[in-house]
Formats: sequence, structure tokens, C-alpha cells
Amino acid sequence: EARGQLTQKAMGYRSVATAQLDITLLGEGQRSGIASLGRKMHGMGVVMRASGDTAKPCLYHEMDGIVQIGEALADGVTKIWLRLEMNAVNNALRCLFSTDGKNYTQVGEAFSQHSGDWKGMRVGLYTYADRQMDGTALFASFEYITDGPKTN
Repeated sequence: EARGQLTQKAMGYRSVATAQLDITLLGEGQRSGIASLGRKMHGMGVVMRASGDTAKPCLYHEMDGIVQIGEALADGVTKIWLRLEMNAVNNALRCLFSTDGKNYTQVGEAFSQHSGDWKGMRVGLYTYADRQMDGTALFASFEYITDGPKTN
């Protein structure tokens, strides 16, 4: 089983993490997306699901090990924007996606998250497969906006 993960500690009271994923090189069975990590894992992204002789990219949502796979993305979609909106004041987080980088649709219900250990809650990008990994996840960009500490 091949895996990859990159994480960022959540900062401030309100933040938005957005990643652009190029799905053209994903392999069959590969899952790639954005996640909230704490006591539980909540993720959302694209899975390449077998469909006849090919694999079709499908949006999926995972909450604490329970996976819900949606319909295949429209033909011709090669990029998807994945967004995690975090509000620590209300302990409310939302997963959203876009196929144009402008108009976002919520996936699943809003959820709460708590620190898993002393490191606190994290947001992460990931890719993994449950068989031989034959694809590549290309995260073209990652933007993290927060009301927390500013850097010079």
C-alpha cells in the first residue's frame, strides 16, 4: 500500500485551506484529497473508480473511516479545487469542492473536530491506494488563509 501525506497545523480561529489537484495522472484505486486531522480523520477528494476498461474520477467524502463515493466527475474535468473551511470559535468545519476554482459546493455535512494530541488539529493533503500505486497526485497549488499570526 503506497501512501503520501503533507500536513499543516491549523492556526487562528478561522482559516481556509484550498488545494488544486490535477487528476490526469491518478491511477485506478488511488485516492487523493484534503483532510482535517485530529481525534478523527475527515477527508474529501477524488478516487479513481474502475468503470469497464478504464477508471473514472469520482468525488468522495470520508468521515472517521466511513466512505461515501459520489458520481463520476463530468467528462473533460482535469482539475479540481478542494477546500476545507475551519471555524474554531464554533468548532465547525466544512469540506467543499470546485471544478473552476470560483464556485464551491459543500460535500457532506459540517462537522466538529478536536485536537488528537498536543499538536492540535491539522489540515493535510494526501494520496494513497489500496493496491500497487501506479498513479501520481499533482497538487498544483496550496493556499492557507488564516486570521492567526501573520508572517513578514
